[in-house]
Amino acid sequence: MNKLHWFGAGVLAWSLVLGWPGVAPCQTTRTVTMDASDVKGQPCSLDELGGLVAHVGDEFKVLFVMEPAQRVKAYQGVDLRAEDRLLMVNGKKLTSIEQLGGILDSVAVGGSIQLGIRRDKDMQIVSYAKADPKSLPQVTRKVVTTEVGPGGPKTTEQTFTSASGGGETVAVLKGAGIIVRQAEGHLAVMYLTPPPTPIEALAGLKEGDHVVSLQGKKAENLDGLESIWNGLATGDPVKLVCSREGVEHTYEFPKPDASKDQGGAMMITK
Repeated sequence: MNKLHWFGAGVLAWSLVLGWPGVAPCQTTRTVTMDASDVKGQPCSLDELGGLVAHVGDEFKVLFVMEPAQRVKAYQGVDLRAEDRLLMVNGKKLTSIEQLGGILDSVAVGGSIQLGIRRDKDMQIVSYAKADPKSLPQVTRKVVTTEVGPGGPKTTEQTFTSASGGGETVAVLKGAGIIVRQAEGHLAVMYLTPPPTPIEALAGLKEGDHVVSLQGKKAENLDGLESIWNGLATGDPVKLVCSREGVEHTYEFPKPDASKDQGGAMMITK
């Protein structure tokens, strides 16, 4: 769920919650400070990149783009960044946020999306193919607008679904709050969600780390990794080996009680 909170003080907080079938959702939160009165219309999602664009003043500003390692594989190399300014889409100069949404909606699945952007003083073209919504994680965006006036705060809500979802397959080490995806030639930590009981031994684990082995068995595929994890009983000693930039790190801890894991949220605030 993408939540946009507009406060009278001009603080915008956006939460992106990604969901896979049978997996508790993961949430990412980013906060951007701006004068809410400068924002025209509702922000527009760039579903393939987990991005959000707003019409702020006279500019179309990229508020947020998901980290490359967290995107669907085909879009990890697309170089769009927060703070980029959109100038045109598919050769058309942008004049409104509604126009941007209309152009994106008009592109057929597999068709080219070309974003003309300004980054600092440089002009660039960022290109990628429009995805089939079924290949993307399910994303729902909720916009909460709070206006502060003489009569007190006034809140309105709108909800939008931006992808019908299916998403890539992941392995879940339930109870430990670790979600793993299949990357190029290896398994990688995709998300870390707070487990019901904090595991101090995992404090050094980071998203993007390569999963090398579990219980001494090489992590070759998602099914195998999840099978090893599910074969352990609560309290069994766990030995997870991951690597970062070629350096291996070993994490040892007792397996937590997965029955207490009701899902969680990865909360990151900038």
